[in-house]
Parts: sequence; structure tokens; C-alpha cells
Amino acid sequence: MSGPPAQTEPPSRPPEIGIAISEQEPGGFQHRSTRPSAQPSESSIRHPSKQLSIRAVHRLSSGSKQAIGDKVGIDQRGLKSESLTSRKVRSKCMLNKKHTKISPNKERAVAYARVSSKRQAEEGVSLEAQVERLIAYADFRGLDLDPDDIFIEEGVSAATHLWSRPAGREMREIIYQERVGHLLTLKMDRLFRDVQDCLSSVDELAGIGVDIHILDQNGGTLDTSNAMGRFFLTTIASLAELERGQISERTKFAMKHLKDNAKVFTGPVFGWDREGEDLIPNWLEQDKIDYMRHRHYVQGWSGNRIAKHFNELGIKGKLGGSWTSSMILRTCRYTFHENRRMFKQPKWWGGEPYHDSVGFGD
Repeated sequence: MSGPPAQTEPPSRPPEIGIAISEQEPGGFQHRSTRPSAQPSESSIRHPSKQLSIRAVHRLSSGSKQAIGDKVGIDQRGLKSESLTSRKVRSKCMLNKKHTKISPNKERAVAYARVSSKRQAEEGVSLEAQVERLIAYADFRGLDLDPDDIFIEEGVSAATHLWSRPAGREMREIIYQERVGHLLTLKMDRLFRDVQDCLSSVDELAGIGVDIHILDQNGGTLDTSNAMGRFFLTTIASLAELERGQISERTKFAMKHLKDNAKVFTGPVFGWDREGEDLIPNWLEQDKIDYMRHRHYVQGWSGNRIAKHFNELGIKGKLGGSWTSSMILRTCRYTFHENRRMFKQPKWWGGEPYHDSVGFGD
């Protein structure tokens, strides 16, 4: 069996592809792992006119470098040269006045801001708004919030534990090593991913005398300096987790409904074409799916061997790209293709021995 036809103009039916059982090729998967590079030591840069000290940025995008650079009067090259473990930045309002240390009698605070999306990180708008609110709150409460103690996390999801995030990890070191009494953040979801995360972090910080201040909690401010504040924080965290769980359940149910009824639920899928809000089988691509499934499950070909075979024949993926082992295996295992049984097959279907040779439940 030489393989499916090279990708050309769609014929009325695929050419004959004879099945000839060949020797099995030992399969195997190619795994790639990316480990973070070693963290360089911390340093600072200083602008000659404003004399600002800005510590480094962790995984800072080029767009965000420019956005932050514009705000603090430092060109993009200066920020780009820094690739340290976290980011601390003055807000726009702090740049308009000379910062001096507040009286030692004032309690010291650190602040944490985070955006999870790449777009928000590049624009820097949400970050600036968060930092301005944090500084204003610290001034109102009479807390000593140094600009170097504002920790900013970009493009990191709340699914990552607070102390496992780059800026969160450095903030924890500062809290433990120096006399910090308060942790400020705009919203609870900037810090915690779930109730367990919230409770463990609150208990840990309370054990060393650090109060958490959440500036915007249903229009009010919440802090853990008293028992009532801690009670409300844990209760609200539980309700937030319940809401996230319900949203997840509704989303999964809706996705299952769309899949079961062959409705559009995602981007382009190999083997299917979009017709309005419906998905209909692309039988020429379904032919290639059955061919790769027969090669993999019956003849024992590896995903890498099938991908190489398809690429040599000029068969392209749904978006016109080359095939990889992971793409082949994912397509072979995708049970959504079973929905093609809801549609009338073309007359030529079944003319190849590999058509429907492997059930999707196998």
C-alpha cells in the first residue's frame, strides 16, 4: 500500500489506495521538554533625568516593554537588556512626584498586581490601573509602600499557586526577609486560584503577622487584620470557587451538546467543514483519517512514520501545514469523527479496505 493520494484538487472520489500489509515499524513518541533557564541575579537600571530605580521584568513581552518604558521615560532597549526574576514598576502617578521614605513609624506594605492575558500584558492598561489603586489605598491607610515593593505578574494564570509564580515567589522572599506587615491587592482572584490556596496563604501570612488587604471586593475593602475579615475572605473564596465550578460545568455541558449535534464548537477540524453553524463531514479528509487509523491501529505504524509518509505525499493539514506525530495521534484518537455516522456517505465510501476498518470505540 503506497498511501493516500497527494493533496490536489478534490476528486469526485479518491483514487484507489490498495492495502498491502507491510512490516511493522517500532513506534515511539518524540517528547520535547522545555526547562526554564537559570535565573540571573537581580540588578537595577537608573534613568539619568528621573533617577528612577526599576527592577527587572520576568518574561516581559516586547509590547509591554515599550508600554512601561513610555510611562517611565526609559527606552525599550534599557528594559530589554534586563531578564531577571520579577518586575517592580512605579505607576504613572508616582512618577510625577519625588518619592521619599515615609516615617519609620508607618507600617511597611508590599503590593501585588497581575494580568493573565498576553493582550492585557502587552497593552499595560490593566496593570497601570491596578498599581494606581494600590498606591492610592496605601496613601489613604498611611502605609509605607515603596515603588520597589510593587510586584507585577504578566501573562500568568491564577491556576498557578501564588508562591510558584515568578513575582509571587520573590514577593514571598521579601515578606519573610524584611519587616512587612501588609500585602495589598486589587481583587482576590489576582492572588488565589481556589479556597485551599486562599486558606493556606492566609494562614501562612497570619502566622508571621502579615495582613492581606483586598481593595475591591463587591465594592468594598476587605482585610484580614481581624477575625471578621478573615471569615468573610474565606467565605467569599468558597463562593467564588463554587461559581467557577458551575461555570465550568455549564461550559462542558454546552460543548458536549454542540459536539453531539455536530455543531461548530471550535476552530477548523480536519475531516470536517463548516456550513453555517453546523459541521459536515469532509469525506476526502475522512478517507485520509481512516487510512491513518488503519496504519496505526492495524499495522502498528508510529505517529512519526505516518506523519512523514503524509508529508512526503504532500498531504496537508486542515490549515495547510505539515503533519507531526502528535497531530496524527490526536486525529486517530479523536472520537468526534464518530459523528459522521449521522450523515449520508458518498457512493464511493467503502471502496477501500481501510474504510471503517477500525471502530472509534476500539
